[in-house]
Amino acid sequence: MELRSPIRLYWDITPLPCPLPDYERICSELSDSRALTLHITDLGTGLSAETLDVVARLSRSPLFLFLTASHAALAEALPLKHSGVKKVYADIRAPEELADFGSAGINGVSFRTSRSNFLMIPDIIAGCIDNGIAELQLPMERLVSGDDPLCLSVGEREALAGKIAAVRFAGKLTVTANDPFLWRVVHPGTPFPDGVCQAGNTMLAIAPNGDVYPCPAMPAILGNLQVTAYRDIVASRIKKELRAGILSRPAVCADCFAADDCRGGCRGRGLFAQGTLDASDPGCGISTGAPSEGMPDTLPL
Repeated sequence: MELRSPIRLYWDITPLPCPLPDYERICSELSDSRALTLHITDLGTGLSAETLDVVARLSRSPLFLFLTASHAALAEALPLKHSGVKKVYADIRAPEELADFGSAGINGVSFRTSRSNFLMIPDIIAGCIDNGIAELQLPMERLVSGDDPLCLSVGEREALAGKIAAVRFAGKLTVTANDPFLWRVVHPGTPFPDGVCQAGNTMLAIAPNGDVYPCPAMPAILGNLQVTAYRDIVASRIKKELRAGILSRPAVCADCFAADDCRGGCRGRGLFAQGTLDASDPGCGISTGAPSEGMPDTLPL
C-alpha cells in the first residue's frame, strides 16, 4: 500500500552543520505532518543544544519521540523521558559496555552493524539478556552519511545465524534488524515485516543539514527543509518517481529463484553501489538465475 505521507521519520541531528537549519520552522512542519514516530539520533559526547531544542519544541506534538544517544550523553538523555521522549536508546560499540545499562533506565540499546563488527552480534544479544536489557536495535546503515554497506556472503550469514540461534533469545529480548538480510539471520523463517523496500513510502530520513532522503540507507536527495516545505517534498514529483522505481524490481533480479522472497532487498545499497535503482542489492550474496542442484528453493539466510 502506498501512503500519502510517511509515518516514520528519522532525524540525525549531529554532526551539526554550518549554517544551522531553521529548527523552529522544521519542527512546526513535522508536528503538522501525518507522521506517527520521529527517531532522533544525536551521538555527540553530550546532547547538543539543538537536540534539546528540538525535543522541547516537539514534546507536545502528536509525534512519538524516540532518542538514540551516545553512552557518554545518557545522563542528559534519560531525563527527557519525562519531557516528551517515549523511548531512549544507548548507542553501543562493544559487548563490554552493556554492563553499564542494566539499571540505567534506558529502553534498549542500538548497535550499528558493519563488516568490522558484525561478529559481535551474538555477544551483544547475550549481553543484553544477561544485563536485563529489553530491546536491541540493529539500525539502518547511514549510507547517506558515508557508511560502507554491510554485504555478507551466504556462508557468513549462515555461520552468524547459527551463533545467534545458540543464544536462544526468544521471549527474553526484542531484536529489531532493519536490514532485510540481517533480519533473516536473526529471525530465520519469519518474513521481513516491511516486505518490499519502504524507502520514501512509510519512512523518510532527515540529515543534519536538512537534506531529506527516502531512508537513511538510500542516497537520493528528495529536497532540503531549509528551502522547501516538508509537505512539498512529500508530494514532489521526484519522490513519486523514486517510489515507482523501487516498486519495479531490478532487471537483473527478474529470473532469480529468490526474487519473490527477496523483492530486491535493500534498494538503497544497490543505488549506492551502482548509482541506479535498477541495480541489485550487493548485500544479497547470491547469483541470479534458477537454483542449481541442491540449492534451496527459498532465499538463503
